[in-house]
Amino acid sequence: LNAFGIEGAVPGVWVDGAVFSVRQILLNELRKQVSSLGDLSLDFAWRKANKNIELHFQNPGEVLPKGPDLARKVYLLQNTDDTTVPLDQYEQLKGLFEAHPKKYTLSGSWVAGGNCNGDTHRIFALKYPAEYRE
Repeated sequence: LNAFGIEGAVPGVWVDGAVFSVRQILLNELRKQVSSLGDLSLDFAWRKANKNIELHFQNPGEVLPKGPDLARKVYLLQNTDDTTVPLDQYEQLKGLFEAHPKKYTLSGSWVAGGNCNGDTHRIFALKYPAEYRE
C-alpha cells in the first residue's frame, strides 16, 4: 500500500485488510489486556516495539497524501470479524482515500464478516475464491 503512494506509475491497488496505524493497533491490544492502563503504557510499549525497527516508517497516513494527482483506482476489502486488523483501520484508510479525490478514486469496497478455520485476517480469497477474483 505504501509503495502505491510512493510510486506514481502504479495504476491502481487492491487493499485487503491493510493497516493504517500500527500504533493504534498496539493501543487496542493493550486495552484488551490491561483496560485503561493501556493508554498509560502506550508510549513505553511503542518505544520498546520500535527499538530495532521503525514500525511507522512510510506509513499510509504520511505517504498516501503525497501521491500524484492521477485519480488512481483503489478497491478496499475488510473483514468485519478481523481480529488482526480491526474495522477502524479500514475506515481510516477509506477516509484518507476519499479526502484526496484528485489522487485516488475509490472504485469499490467489500466489507463482510467471516472466518476460515478460525482465521479472520485476509481470508476472503480462501472463503470466497470466485468473488475474490472478480
